[in-house]
Amino acid sequence: MTNIVIGSVGVFIASIFWGSNFVVCRGYDLPPDGMHFVLLMSTGILLVGIFTLFSSALNEEGDFEVLFSPEGILGGFVWAIGNFLTVPIIQNAGLGIGF
Repeated sequence: MTNIVIGSVGVFIASIFWGSNFVVCRGYDLPPDGMHFVLLMSTGILLVGIFTLFSSALNEEGDFEVLFSPEGILGGFVWAIGNFLTVPIIQNAGLGIGF
């Protein structure tokens, strides 16, 4: 498959499940500051990232090739801020209005 097909399938799957990870904020009595949610979400993101690193970072010689990306750090920072603000937004505005 070409990269365009793989990317399109990934975008389609992501659009179906977008926001489903925030549904648990409404069903459980979480602390109002959002730190518990951020801890659990960050742990899940870290584990998936480590799994992805070890499964796809091999080059032709069989060595790990990890690239430093400032854009990735900026994206992770914005994502972390969004996760931190998710619980207060959902508790104050609701799930439908908050997103």
